[in-house]
Amino acid sequence: MTPPPQSTRDLETHFRFGENWLDYSESVDATHLEHSVNNLQRLFATSRLDGLRFLDIGCGSGLHSVAAATLGAEVVSIDLDPQCITSTVRLGERFQVSDRINVEQQSVFDLDPRYREAFDIVYSWGVLHHTGDMWTAIDQARTCVSPGGQFALAIYRKLWCCGAWRIEKYLYSKLPPFLQGVIRWPYTAVVDGVAALKRCQSPARFRREYKLSRGMSRDHDIHDWLGGYPYESASAEEIEAFMSARTFSPVRIFNAETVRFPRGWTGSGCVECVFQRDTESPV
Repeated sequence: MTPPPQSTRDLETHFRFGENWLDYSESVDATHLEHSVNNLQRLFATSRLDGLRFLDIGCGSGLHSVAAATLGAEVVSIDLDPQCITSTVRLGERFQVSDRINVEQQSVFDLDPRYREAFDIVYSWGVLHHTGDMWTAIDQARTCVSPGGQFALAIYRKLWCCGAWRIEKYLYSKLPPFLQGVIRWPYTAVVDGVAALKRCQSPARFRREYKLSRGMSRDHDIHDWLGGYPYESASAEEIEAFMSARTFSPVRIFNAETVRFPRGWTGSGCVECVFQRDTESPV
């Protein structure tokens, strides 16, 4: 089976990402925020982002935008999905940083011309591979980086079975919630059980440490993975070559290896990248 062409702008052809992240945002607490802050500090190798202009493309729940604002950044958060906009606004208000977050409903393919070269940091975490035209989306996003600025993105790692996962995601995204749950529950039990065995942990401990390492909800992440359509992927080498051709140099790249998921049956994970734009390069 071959899914139909992936639409880049029509929400009706996409998985309900906003619905998932709005539900997740109801459970977000100070612990989730702390771990998101820690991840940004790891990613950018700094303790603060004071005064930096930060663009969050595909803000989802809004947790990363709130974390950036907590670190002192001036944040613009955009998403195509109105439920993600609602979630981001609510989290900004809950953690009292809404004065440093400007939230706008917008597609990466229709970026405000004012964003061109306007941001010290452009951040798009696990988003652009869901747009239906990943490479164009990456190309659009990088135009918002100011000279000498940084571009951080996470993209699904390419594996041999990505084609099968694309079909699965298309089918799962079309199912009613009850049937999605019928698929999700055994998948979660098997994957968490295998991961726990590899780490010599109980499944409960694995889930606790998952929250500590990511500041995310395991259940919402699995729902997002199983239903994340449109879906594309890339290797670390492909991403680096694409960005280098546009005069961006790699600063840090995490999870480039494919050893952790040699067959890809549990999922692909993301290649996590930070690139810096050449100060002299044109957009």
